[in-house]
Amino acid sequence: MPRLGLGPDRGAAHGHEFAEAYLAQVQDTLGILTLDDGDGGSLGTSLPPGPSVKAIDMGTQWAVGPRDPAGSAVDVSDRALLCMNVSADGELAVVGGADHGLKEVGVRDARIQRELFSRTDGHRDWVSCARLLPDGRILSGGVDAKLCLWAANARPARCADLEGHTGSIAQVRASGDGSVALSASYDKTVRAWDLTR
Repeated sequence: MPRLGLGPDRGAAHGHEFAEAYLAQVQDTLGILTLDDGDGGSLGTSLPPGPSVKAIDMGTQWAVGPRDPAGSAVDVSDRALLCMNVSADGELAVVGGADHGLKEVGVRDARIQRELFSRTDGHRDWVSCARLLPDGRILSGGVDAKLCLWAANARPARCADLEGHTGSIAQVRASGDGSVALSASYDKTVRAWDLTR
């Protein structure tokens, strides 16, 4: 697949254009593999057929999951969703995306419980990754090169900015007790963060 050059930082608009062009190239290059859904239909993926990819029989029922085999849907945003994380107990999900915000969603009732974005707190660009911490706080990373550490259950939503990266945040991970986090960035660095302060 041809590589797209990042070039000099030209702001958020360039980041969006780059992301859209990259995703279009990925889809054009990889094509669509059709998987059998077990009911005569098919499910599409962005994986190419090849020796490491096998057709999967998805079956017609959930092994464990919603009562409705079709699942429950919640309309989270009018823009693309880019990341999601589910709490260890499976009760809460946090979803982030191209609207620059995050939403806490109840897994069982499929309802938005809290919106994490305000004029003074949050990301100035797409939210690219998020992690629910054991104490209820949320750590999110964005294309704006910063991490936001969101207070648990605060209304209105409040976050502390963790700044230091110079490129989009690609991933965040946290220790089991939520005291330390790692972030990986397009600036080619991994940073460790003390979340106990």
